[in-house]
Amino acid sequence: MLVKKFKLLFILLAVGLLVTGCGEKKLEKISLSVDKLISINETREIKVAYDPESVKEEIIWSSSNEEIASVSNGIITAKSIGNVTITATTTSGIKNQVNIEVYQKVESLMLDKSNVELYVGDTSQVTVTITPEEATYKEITWTSSNNSIVSVENGLITAKDTGEAIITATTKDGVSQKCNVIVKEKPIEFSGSGDKIISNVNIPRGEYIARITVNSTRHYAIKFYYGSSDYDYELLVNNSGKAYAGTTFLKGGSIDAVNNGMFEINAQGPWTIKVEKLTGTATFPITGNGDMVTGLFEGSGSREVFNITYNSTRHHAVKIYKYNGSEYDYELLVNDSGKAYNGQVMVPTEKGAKYFFVVEGEGDWTISKD
Repeated sequence: MLVKKFKLLFILLAVGLLVTGCGEKKLEKISLSVDKLISINETREIKVAYDPESVKEEIIWSSSNEEIASVSNGIITAKSIGNVTITATTTSGIKNQVNIEVYQKVESLMLDKSNVELYVGDTSQVTVTITPEEATYKEITWTSSNNSIVSVENGLITAKDTGEAIITATTKDGVSQKCNVIVKEKPIEFSGSGDKIISNVNIPRGEYIARITVNSTRHYAIKFYYGSSDYDYELLVNNSGKAYAGTTFLKGGSIDAVNNGMFEINAQGPWTIKVEKLTGTATFPITGNGDMVTGLFEGSGSREVFNITYNSTRHHAVKIYKYNGSEYDYELLVNDSGKAYNGQVMVPTEKGAKYFFVVEGEGDWTISKD
């Protein structure tokens, strides 16, 4: 009987040990995850995943080259350019490794141009300067915000259609710089010296400007005839005895297309006339000197207050026009003579509609917005 009890006790102990042994779990493997591209002087933490998750062991970390990158408690510290292998070893001898590349990142990227104006069909090369010179990845990705207007390849900008676009240069590690591009229609250009009649001037419908220079020692005047009536003309320039360089608005083209128009130049000395479509964006405050047509700005849909200052020795005027408006979509804001001006004007604008200023006169001027 006693022997049977001892046998029964032995069987129970054996079964208990067997059950206990079957319940033990052992670590089978570990997985490591970390960004494998690290810049000099940066740190990264290695994430460890255990399999099974419930079994965790202490890990001993090591680096194949401490001069390139060191590791402590799973934190990698990048020291110099190169490749290094980081090894994780558990107390039970299970290992895993991760290969790390240490590189010199780009600290700054500069473009030699931040604003470019081109005519359709023209090109312009943008040059990049990267700091530091020893940066590992100097490759640049070029993009255009509107490929139908401007395309770019290896920094070469090609103007394809009128409008505006932004060119962006970006390095592999995300450093970027932008260049604003305005594309205009190719201008209609005339040049000469002395009195001249230029006929057969054709301008499409729309807002066009004339950039004019005159170098004359006596009174000079330039008129633009845009219709069949004797009164269908604009006096663009009327000055005396000194050089002129300014921009004037061709109102005739804004009403309808001009066919067989005419410039009449009365001047002594050389002159140039360049007719081009009005483009560009106005940023307040707008500043200038003498005759000028500003870029476009968008109306707010409310009464807008503009601050205008003018320092002129002769008659000066400031007008606001609605872009793509009718013949009468403008307002005379300032009309003064021979003295400084400093005042405010209120203009109701339509939300989303575009407007521009035409400034006439000599001297410095500023237009700002409250």
